[in-house]
This record gives sequence, C-alpha cells and structure tokens, in this order.
Amino acid sequence: MVGQSLMKTLSAGLGDKLTPEATKAWLAVYAVMQHVMLEAQDTPEGQRLFAAYQRRVKAAAAPALPTADQAALVQNTWAEAKKLGLNTVGNLFYKTMFTDFPELPETLFKGVNMAEQQAKLMGMLDSAVGLLGDLDTLVPILQESGVRHGGYGTEPR
Repeated sequence: MVGQSLMKTLSAGLGDKLTPEATKAWLAVYAVMQHVMLEAQDTPEGQRLFAAYQRRVKAAAAPALPTADQAALVQNTWAEAKKLGLNTVGNLFYKTMFTDFPELPETLFKGVNMAEQQAKLMGMLDSAVGLLGDLDTLVPILQESGVRHGGYGTEPR
C-alpha cells in the first residue's frame, strides 16, 4: 500500500527522471525499510502493540540490501523530488494512497491530523534516504518506527 503509493508519487512527481534503474533501486530500498520495520514488530514492545495482528504470517526471507549504485540512485531521485517541496510530495503521496485505498481515511487515518502525519512521513523518508550509507544508524530508527506502527495495526499489503 505505502510502497505502491510511494512509487506512483515519485513517478507522477519526477516523470522521466524516475528511470527504470531508479525505480528498481527505490523498490530495493523500500523492501529493506519495510522488512526492518516489520521485524521490529516482533520485539516484546512491538508484540504488545501489535497484539491482534501478532498471528499473521510474515515473509520468511529478508530482502537483499540495495547496492551502492541503487542507494545513490534513490538519493539522487529523492533530491529531485525534494525540489518539488516535501509538502507537495507529501500531498501527492496521500492523495495517491487515498485514491488507491479509499477506505483508509475512515479507518487507519480516522482522526489523524494529516498535516502532522504528512510532515512526519516526509521527514522519516528524507532521513532514511539520507542515511542509506549508514545502516548502523538507519536500522535502529526503522526498528523504532516499526514498533510504533505495530500499535497502529499496520501490515504489509
């Protein structure tokens, strides 16, 4: 859901600047981010927060880490996306996701201050992309986010 909406957002915002190679790189980076966050849901705190979803079966294999070239492509395309403004990218992201998944505003995002949510997501994504070369710093940040998201009932889709 999020990955699909992210790729549509980047495609809409960047047009032909989002090359097939950059798309593949973004998918590799997103797969690792998602995996780390989902794994963090298996910590004691994540399990406590994720209680109702704890029984769900997860994919067994971790995704391969992105190559240095893929990380550079993601960082370069993100720099292009940031030229549009993080607010613009965030608006486009949620517009795309809510178009593709119209139930979300009344379920997962009901009562959520979307301006704050958008700023948090764009800040997290900006930080994650900036830290692609420093996995020792990035992974704990993603794990912490994964634990928090377990309490929201998020799951891969």
